[in-house]
Amino acid sequence: MGRRRPSSASPGDGGQLRGGLYRRRNSLLRWPMTQGGICRNRYIEKGPTPSSRFGCWPARFAAGSKAPVVIRMMFAALFAFLLASCSKGGIGGNGEPDGREEVGEWQGPGEDGGSGEWSDVEEESASSDEGQAADTSDGGQQEDGDSQASDGQQALSFSFLFYGDSRSGSDCTGNARHLALIERMAAEPDVHFVVHLGDMVTGYADSTCFASPGSCVGSSSIGDLSTIIAPLNNRAPMPGLAAFFFPVIGNHDDNSGWYPDPCGGRICDVFDMTALVNHPTPNGDPCGQDYPEYAYYSFTYGTVAFFVLHVNYDYFDFFACNYPPSGWDSCEQYCRDAPRDDTLYERCWNVHQYDWLVEELRKADTDPSITRKVIFLHAPVYTSFDDHPPFTSAPVLAELADTYGVSLVANGHNHWYERTVPLRQGKQDPTGTTYITSSGGGVETWDASGDWFTAAHSAANHYVRIDVDESGMHGRAIDIEGRVIDEFDLQ
Repeated sequence: MGRRRPSSASPGDGGQLRGGLYRRRNSLLRWPMTQGGICRNRYIEKGPTPSSRFGCWPARFAAGSKAPVVIRMMFAALFAFLLASCSKGGIGGNGEPDGREEVGEWQGPGEDGGSGEWSDVEEESASSDEGQAADTSDGGQQEDGDSQASDGQQALSFSFLFYGDSRSGSDCTGNARHLALIERMAAEPDVHFVVHLGDMVTGYADSTCFASPGSCVGSSSIGDLSTIIAPLNNRAPMPGLAAFFFPVIGNHDDNSGWYPDPCGGRICDVFDMTALVNHPTPNGDPCGQDYPEYAYYSFTYGTVAFFVLHVNYDYFDFFACNYPPSGWDSCEQYCRDAPRDDTLYERCWNVHQYDWLVEELRKADTDPSITRKVIFLHAPVYTSFDDHPPFTSAPVLAELADTYGVSLVANGHNHWYERTVPLRQGKQDPTGTTYITSSGGGVETWDASGDWFTAAHSAANHYVRIDVDESGMHGRAIDIEGRVIDEFDLQ
């Protein structure tokens, strides 16, 4: 038998009721409770002795009794006989139980004159089928397999957070807002992991660096990303995950010669990218030579497949090339449709991520254990403001979301909160994909203008919580003061 979870305490001693059967913390007998100094069934208390299995002596043998010595000796002999009979399996001397005993319960004297006793049940006894059935009736863990099943059941219902654009900019105020959001997120109950949607550091200035405070050294606005996110990033990963805190690469995390950052730090000073990037890279160096082009990866938790993309600027094109070879009308036609070989991957420098994503989505779509899919990236697919418009290949990604039934696409880049209605093939459809911009992780924000596809928008600094269970996915956007600014359900 495996470990059992205590369900309730038995009155009068240190034992416990486990699965409906009385269990004792040691092998000593449990003596029956008394009522006004007299034991039940006209017995009174007697201290336990090594040779006795009886909880009480008859009343006539109480301390101070005036009974003649001979009578006492006669009753002593009778009790010795009864003791020997009980040790053979019950009154009657046939070595078989008398049928009246129930494990862990007091048995009073029967009609045949048998004496009552408490069964001496050891801590891990009662291995009969009936005992095992009773042991699991209170929901306690019985075997290691049951414990593993419980762990799997927990993974079916879980919660995660995401947010983006925590960089401070040209001063330190964004760091202070980021610190406040981290404190609030760290207090969220039952969170299984967190995703940052990109622009973790400033890039063009040392106000926010990967692992150094730079120009922001005050405790209220420290510019060290590693220190700011430590309350979450230092948490042990949930079983089956490579990390607790997952990064998406934003344009401020790698563009315009901003890597290493102005403080000389790299992303692997904060995150173990070699553990996250679960596909081969040309040089085997996701932090250096292969960063950021190959900084995309996937993971699965519970019944949800997650895909983290490296798509972080307005003109990102899965099918970009300098020019198509002879016989092809466009880079898109060539990069999408031509046979895969080294020449194609040299000409089409982003198509390796597209091919990887299609294959990962296809595998998830044919896996019966996967019920939902979520994509994280930095640049928007749908947005109502043209500060950063949908990136060049946004229609390509939307087509993949439609084809493979993606529930949620979450991005950063534009500094506000915006959620779309469910969309499929560019139209509102209750079975479609919801697109969320969550870019209020510390930066100065402004509000979206809204469009026909906009379901909600806000200028608040915020993060988003998603709760997953067998019925679906439920989301809430929460601002820096802890107020819910949007609430929604996902398909």
